[in-house]
Amino acid sequence: MKKLVLTFILAVFLSGCIANVRSDVTRFHTLGTNTAHKTFVVVPYEDQEGSLEFKAYAAVVAEKLSAFGYQLADSWENADYAVFFQYGIDNGTTVVSSNPIYGQTGGGTTYTSGSLNSLDGSATYSGTSYTSPSFGVVGTSTSTKTVYRRRFTLNITDIKQSTQDNVVDVFQGKVTSDGSSNTFATVSDCLIDAMFKDFPGESGKTTTVNTLSGECKK
Repeated sequence: MKKLVLTFILAVFLSGCIANVRSDVTRFHTLGTNTAHKTFVVVPYEDQEGSLEFKAYAAVVAEKLSAFGYQLADSWENADYAVFFQYGIDNGTTVVSSNPIYGQTGGGTTYTSGSLNSLDGSATYSGTSYTSPSFGVVGTSTSTKTVYRRRFTLNITDIKQSTQDNVVDVFQGKVTSDGSSNTFATVSDCLIDAMFKDFPGESGKTTTVNTLSGECKK
């Protein structure tokens, strides 16, 4: 059994790294629990129109909402809700870390030798002794890495209750995540998954969500 477990772990590392992506999720909403027959459309902002990346994420968002009972409408006129989202990543921050170096601090095999002088003459001696080794911090090293902040925001607007002068949002959510990946697409699934964890969630509360990424960078 132990060999099988080791073989499985080795196969996972050889096939691709699995990293844990940690995200902070904050949500405010007035959504009820009855989502049956509520329809929605995913609407791009002006700078997202025609973006293939936006369309890819929009398909994922629509699939997530459908899993909670919402229905994708065929037009704005037939929808109860309009869904907007934004995403991005910053230029990164350099972080310097101090790391301890561990090694043997004492114990082990000790060799001693010497000589003795007396009135009758002199003699030499030698011998070895052994004590249990001890281990601890023997030094430090420093390392640097670049940490990027990724964000994903989601707004759901009640179309029928909104007017040109008064937009009525029923959901506002934000996901932020710090990690080594400098490409949003690498962790997009993880951030979107975090947004929809136990959707719509407790209003006004920030939670930490851990999701697994099949990419080597987190």
